[in-house]
Amino acid sequence: MRSKDPVSVAVNVIKREDKLETLKDFIRQTLATHPKEETVTWTMVARSTASPVAQALVSLGAELAAAGIKVRAIFTNPELPHASAGWLQTGGTVAFQRDIRWAKPLAMNEAHEQLVVGPTTSWIGDCMRRDPLKRDAFEKYAANCAVTAGFARSSFENIWRISTPLSIAAPQRVTAVQTPAIDRNADITPPAEVVDAATNTAGEPSAFTRH
Repeated sequence: MRSKDPVSVAVNVIKREDKLETLKDFIRQTLATHPKEETVTWTMVARSTASPVAQALVSLGAELAAAGIKVRAIFTNPELPHASAGWLQTGGTVAFQRDIRWAKPLAMNEAHEQLVVGPTTSWIGDCMRRDPLKRDAFEKYAANCAVTAGFARSSFENIWRISTPLSIAAPQRVTAVQTPAIDRNADITPPAEVVDAATNTAGEPSAFTRH
């Protein structure tokens, strides 16, 4: 008879002001047990780059990069890629390596935010149509459950296949427009034709004389 893995799944109502710190603690616990020489890929589905789960990864970005963690991320924010908060730029605020896709179909509103950080460790958040910054929500923290992590991973891959890849590029440098300096000591002499027009006599019609 096959033995079952011990399961540790906590489903709690998390207040919106506590979401970021709770997720950071969850990620730190995972990093504490992560083998230093092992390179792994985490997967995340988030409503936007402002979602607490995305912010938690960014705030611990240096630690993730040092641990060799790579992230495959899917966002459903309709404002992407314009509101990417550095996720689509190299050398910016996001320290770890990543691949990003954009899930535009409206059906994604029924999907849930999620983060899978190992074969048995995952987090499941609220659905996409509810802004995590504006409401408390039920969240599932599965610290040792292969079933929950496997379900989340399968869901991620299904969304990944129908999502649009986004490129990560170096930030563009904005070059200031140089205004030519004005030499106030220069000899300002009107053109010859202006001088001629001003000195014409009445008997010598100029180009300005009406016929």
